[in-house]
Amino acid sequence: MKTKLLYISVLLSVAAFGQSPKIDSIRTLIYKYEKTGLTGTIKDTSYIKNLNILARSSVYSSHDTVIKYARKAKTHSQRINYNKGTMVALQSYGMLYTEIGEYEKSKEFLNDALKLAERQHDTIAMMNSYYELGILFQYQAALNISNANCLKLIALGNSSNKSEDVMNLVSMAYECIANNHMMINRYEKALKYYDTVASINQDLGNRISQGQSFSNIAELHLRMKQYPESLDYINRSIGIFEENKENMPDWLAFAYRIKGDIYRAKENYAKALEIYRNAESLQPLFTDNRELAFLKIGLAKASLGLKDYKLAECFVGEALAVGREIKAIEVSRDGAEILYQINQAEGNYESALHYHQEFKKFNDSIYNHTNSKSLAGLEAEVEFIEKENNLILDNEKEHNKRLLLLYLSTGGAAILLTILFLTQRSRKLERKLNSLLAKKNRVLEKRELQLKHTNETKNKLFSIIGHDLRAPINSLNGLIDLLQEKQIEAEDFINFAPQLGEQVKNVSFMLNNLLHWSQQQMRGIKNNPVKNNLFLLANSSVDLLREGASAKNIMICNNIPDDAYIFGDTEIVTILLRNLINNAIKFTPENGRIDINALEKNNNWEIEVKDTGVGMDEMTIQRILSKESYITSSYGTNNEKGTGIGLSLCKEMILKSGGAFHITSIPGHGSSFFFTVLKYQETMQKVG
Repeated sequence: MKTKLLYISVLLSVAAFGQSPKIDSIRTLIYKYEKTGLTGTIKDTSYIKNLNILARSSVYSSHDTVIKYARKAKTHSQRINYNKGTMVALQSYGMLYTEIGEYEKSKEFLNDALKLAERQHDTIAMMNSYYELGILFQYQAALNISNANCLKLIALGNSSNKSEDVMNLVSMAYECIANNHMMINRYEKALKYYDTVASINQDLGNRISQGQSFSNIAELHLRMKQYPESLDYINRSIGIFEENKENMPDWLAFAYRIKGDIYRAKENYAKALEIYRNAESLQPLFTDNRELAFLKIGLAKASLGLKDYKLAECFVGEALAVGREIKAIEVSRDGAEILYQINQAEGNYESALHYHQEFKKFNDSIYNHTNSKSLAGLEAEVEFIEKENNLILDNEKEHNKRLLLLYLSTGGAAILLTILFLTQRSRKLERKLNSLLAKKNRVLEKRELQLKHTNETKNKLFSIIGHDLRAPINSLNGLIDLLQEKQIEAEDFINFAPQLGEQVKNVSFMLNNLLHWSQQQMRGIKNNPVKNNLFLLANSSVDLLREGASAKNIMICNNIPDDAYIFGDTEIVTILLRNLINNAIKFTPENGRIDINALEKNNNWEIEVKDTGVGMDEMTIQRILSKESYITSSYGTNNEKGTGIGLSLCKEMILKSGGAFHITSIPGHGSSFFFTVLKYQETMQKVG
C-alpha cells in the first residue's frame, strides 16, 4: 500500500498531480530574492511559495532542507500576514514528522494548520490538513481516527463546489479509507472504496491518479491471492508510470515491487528478483525512503527463496538501516522474520530464536485486535450519529408545531404584518423578475443579430454555389456538348483547353475553400501539428498558382530560408499560403511583384505575403479583422472573380490554431498579410 503525495501546488490552490517542480530553478529564484535583500519587506508572495515548494519536495529526501525552508516560509508569511503560506509551512512540518515517525509533533503542526484554515474559511487547506491527519493516524495504525479525518474531508468536499482540486482530494480520502480496510484484511470493503476512487479519477481524466489507484488495487488483489487480476492491474499501472518515468520514479518503483511480490507469491523467485532489480535501478531517481526499505525487503525475500542467504542478509541489513531512520515498524518486523528464516536454514538456532521473538514482538504491536475493534467502533459511532440526527429532526418537527400554534394565536396584528411582509417580498420578486426578463431580452436580441448574420452567410454561400461555381461548369459543359454534337472540331476545342484548364483550377480552388470553410463553421478547426519545412510548403503553393501569376506577368519570390522548420498542420498552412498568394495575384496589376518572407520571432515564424497591388483602406482592413466572419468579395485588377471566403477562412484558421494574424496596407501601394506559426524545436518530436 502506498499513499499519494499531496503536491505543494495543490496546497497553493493550483492543482497539479503528477509532475514535481523544477527544484534547481526554484533554488535559483530563492537565492536571487535573498541576495537582493528584498525578503524582509517583500509583499509579493512568490518568494514564500517557492520556499514552500522546496520544503515540500524534500520531505522524503532531506529532512534538514524541509525544516530550513519551512521555517523561512513560516517566518516571512507571519511577517506579511500571508496565512496560506503559514498553513503550507505547517503542513510541511507535519508531513516531515509523520515520515520520520515523530507522530506527536506531526499532530501538533497539522492541527495548527487546520485551525488556521478554519479561521480563514479555506476549504482546500482544511481538506489538505484532514488528509495529512488521516495519513498520520494510518501510520500509527489508529485506523478509526484516520477514517474519521478522511470522512470529514469527504463531507467538506461534498458540500463545496466540485472543482478538480476538491475532487482530487476526495478521491485521495476514499483511497486512504480503502487502504485502512486493506490493512486489517477487510478486502471486500476496501475494494468497494477503490471502485469509488476509480470512478472519480475516470471522471477527472487524471491518468496519474488512475495509475496510482491501479497499483494499490493490484496489491489488494495480491493479498486476496487473486494473481491474474493483480497482474492485470499492476501492468496497467506500470504502463502509465513508464510514460512519466522521470516525474514518477517512486510510484514506478512501487509498481515494480508489487509485480515482484506477485511472482514471489507464485514462488517464481528468479522472475521476482529480476523485477525487483528493475525497481532498484530507479533508486538514484526516487526519494521515498519508506518505499526503498520495502523494496530491499522484497529483494531479501526473493534471494531467500533462491537460497542465496548471504545476499538476502545483505538486503535485510540495508532495509533495516533505512527502516530505523524512518521508524518503520513493518520493516523491522519483516527484517526480523527474514533473519529468523536465514539463521534457521543455516542451523544457527540460538540466533533464529532471537529473531523469531523480535518478529513476534513487532508483529503483535502492529496487528493487534484493537484495529478491528477501532473500525467496528467507528461504524457504531456513525450509526449513533445517524440516530442522534433523526432524534434532533423529530424534536425540530415538534418545535415547529408549537411555533405554528403560537403564530396562529397572535391574532390579526400578526396576520397584517405577514400580509405586509408577503406584499413587500412580492414586489421585490417582481422587480427581480423584470430585471431577469430584461437580461433575457438582451440575450435574445444578440442571438437575433447572430441569426441574421448566419442567414446572410447562408444566402451568400448559396449564391456562390448557384452562380460563381455553376457558371464556369456550365461553360465547360456547353463546350463538351458542342464537341459531342460535332458543331466544333477537335482542333477548335483544343484551342479552348488553356482557358478551360484555368477555369477548372479556379473551380477546384473555390471548392476547396468552400469545403474547408463549411467544415470550419460546423465542426471547428482540427489542428494536427507536425514538423514541416516552411520553404517547401511555400514553393508548392507558388507552383500551383504560377500560371495565374504568369498570365499577368507577376513575379513571385519565395524569400523564406530553406532551413525554416515549423510545427504546424500541413493542410492548414498550405491553405493559408495558397489563399494569401492567390489573393495577392488577384489584386496585383500586371508586371507586379509578390514576396513571401519569413522572420523568426521568439518561438514563432512570422510569415508575410507582400504584394505591390491596389492596397486597402483602414475600414476594409478592420472589416476583414473583425470578430464576425463576413463574406464579401471584389473583382481583381483583371476582373477576376472570387468567392470572398478566402480571407475569412485564413483569419479563422490562424486564430483557432493559436496563431496571430494582421494586415498592413496603403491604398495604391500594395498590402502585406502576416500570420504566425510555431517554430519547430526538437522537444516537440514526441508531441508530433
